Amino acid sequence: TFVPNRNALFMLLASSYAIEKDVYTICTGIRATENYPDCSRVFVDAFEKAVNISLPKDKQISFKHPLIDMDRLGTINFAVAMGLLPELAYTRSSYEKKEGPAPDGTDPSAIC
Repeated sequence: TFVPNRNALFMLLASSYAIEKDVYTICTGIRATENYPDCSRVFVDAFEKAVNISLPKDKQISFKHPLIDMDRLGTINFAVAMGLLPELAYTRSSYEKKEGPAPDGTDPSAIC
C-alpha cells in the first residue's frame, strides 16, 4: 500500500494552488500512525522548509497536521468533537480502490 512521494505530490500541488489563492496555511490529514515515511513529522517539517525555500519571504506556507499523532479512532473522536460526525459518512480512505458501501474491515487502509 506504500505509494512513494504521494504526500509530497499532494502537498506540492496544494501549496501551488494556495499561493495562487493567497492562502498560506494548509491543513493536511497526515497521520504518523500510518507508519509510512511521508506521514512522519520529520517529512512534513522538512517538506514545509523545502517549499518555503522556493517562495518569497512574504508568501511562506504553513502546513498544519492536527491528526498526525492520532490513530483511526482518535480521528473519529476528533471529528465528533468538531461536530463533523455526519460528514464522515461521505469520506473514504482506501488503497484498494474498492467501490461500494462502507468499509467492511477487509481493507487495512479503509477507515472503519
